[in-house]
Amino acid sequence: MGFADCFAGYFEWGPRHDYDSVAWSSDGSELYFTDGGVIYGLEADGSRLWRVASARPSDAGSIQERVGVWTSFAVAPDGLGLAYTRCLAWSAEVRNERIDSHARVREARGVTYIKRYIPQFADRYFELFRVKRDGTDVERLTDNGDSVDFYPAWSPDGERIAFLSDVDTGYANASRMRLYTMAADGTDVRQVLHDEFILLHQPPQWSPDGRQLAVVRYQIVRMGFAEMVSQVGRELYIVGADGAEPLSLAANVVSAPSWSPDGRRLAYARANIDGVGLYTIGSDGKDERWIKEVPRWRGPGDDSPHTEAWIDSVAWSPDGSRILVSSDHEAPAFVVTLENGHTTEFRIGGIRAAAWSPDGSRIGLTIGQQRRSGPLMVATLAADGTDLRVLAEREDPSFTDSALVARRGRYVPGPEDEAACRTGSAVPNPDANDGLVTQCVELIRVQRSLDGGEELNWSPERPMAEWEGVVVEGTPLTVRAVDLRGRGLRGALEQAIPSIPGLQVPMLRDNSLDGPISGGLTWDLEILDLSNNRLTGPIPSTLGWLTELRTLDLSSNQLSGEIPPELGELPNLQEIALAGNQFTGCIPPGLPLREPTNLDLPTCEPAP
Repeated sequence: MGFADCFAGYFEWGPRHDYDSVAWSSDGSELYFTDGGVIYGLEADGSRLWRVASARPSDAGSIQERVGVWTSFAVAPDGLGLAYTRCLAWSAEVRNERIDSHARVREARGVTYIKRYIPQFADRYFELFRVKRDGTDVERLTDNGDSVDFYPAWSPDGERIAFLSDVDTGYANASRMRLYTMAADGTDVRQVLHDEFILLHQPPQWSPDGRQLAVVRYQIVRMGFAEMVSQVGRELYIVGADGAEPLSLAANVVSAPSWSPDGRRLAYARANIDGVGLYTIGSDGKDERWIKEVPRWRGPGDDSPHTEAWIDSVAWSPDGSRILVSSDHEAPAFVVTLENGHTTEFRIGGIRAAAWSPDGSRIGLTIGQQRRSGPLMVATLAADGTDLRVLAEREDPSFTDSALVARRGRYVPGPEDEAACRTGSAVPNPDANDGLVTQCVELIRVQRSLDGGEELNWSPERPMAEWEGVVVEGTPLTVRAVDLRGRGLRGALEQAIPSIPGLQVPMLRDNSLDGPISGGLTWDLEILDLSNNRLTGPIPSTLGWLTELRTLDLSSNQLSGEIPPELGELPNLQEIALAGNQFTGCIPPGLPLREPTNLDLPTCEPAP
């Protein structure tokens, strides 16, 4: 496995090497995640997204260095900063000096060293850094030259950081990772396990009292004088943080371990005679308990001997009552309740990483389809599998390299919402009014996506004809108008406009909606009133496609830019109000302005 381009291989049957990671701040107010070698922070309500740190080298140029950079991070227990791995690049002079120095060290140990093999590993190396949560005050923690320092993990008291490194192993490709700890400022580095312990590429797990670390060890296969790392046989160990004698707990392990909150047991997945099972075991190595079976699949290729699953996340809930299991594969993510064995499977596909919130009420997720690209979506989910909230997603989901944008906790309806709209009192004769069922679900999405929406009386148990501000008419029945004027609603405009074909009148004036005017507008709109909100950005020219539009009121917002000339070409437009914004340029000719003098702009010259 080479590291010349800061990019690691992906194995179907092994860890995903943190192409995707997600973690919460200690108070649950923020999430952090990786996207193509960049670490981002995100408010837990999706209101703000910011860049924390980059793991890319300063000369990153290739598509792999820009998209698939290998990295890992950990959030400090006090929530004020992060430790992370960064890929660095040597200058040509330093590179040659490092190669010669490395060769001399190897030869001094009596190891034959062929210099021509080193260039594939010599261009890049990995070191550990720390940074404040807002992306400031970056500090370097390790300086081990041609080594790979990876997978930082904070002790519970924040005093020390455990990590893996191949420093001083004689290997330049990270195939011999060892366990170390250091003080939080990078001093007092100690090797915890002796050289026989070759560790799996995954973060070490501190016990809740900070006295022990749990790791997974590769089994070593010796063939004559040769020594090989077995990719199948893996053993779970715990070791004292002070280097006390390690204790073997389980073999054939196929996941990272997780400590119970009280530190008495560990959870993990391992291969067994029937497939792969979820287990727990006492920290003394006794009383192993089978919890449930986990879906199983084959490794790459029909003749592959690696038939066990790799489970990316096995995580004990903060209260110790449940265990979260997820994997970047076809297997579903689920939560199992230990008391009764009840399993809740998540209805979302493509989960790449998952983590409990500090209070155990929600689960943070990164979601996507391509393993070597960043997540398409960052979301949270209630522990019972409901209430999916999108916090950030690609601006254009069709392109995995498009920018991530905050989505303000957009609610994503699930099967339970459709069932409620179909079986409740909202829709009369739902089998004959299937379209109205879909519209019921869409209005529930709007209600739950906006602050203040809970005050609306929209409920599947109440007929939609009685819903506040909702006009249902026609044959078949359909929602024609939604009047939410002055309801004190807060949130993004794109979440407030129902996406309902045939909707003619959305009235959203006198609220606190913000963001740009974007999607969700249907062709049938006749009246669009968004006045007296906090909308920003330009008026999109696509409003010129709404050929049925008769009245458009965008007054008293914070809109800017030029007024699109397409508005003056709308065939049915009778009145438009634009005062109280920050427009520039000129007024397109033929625009039926309600108060033209309030814009203080000249009229555009007619086109020749």
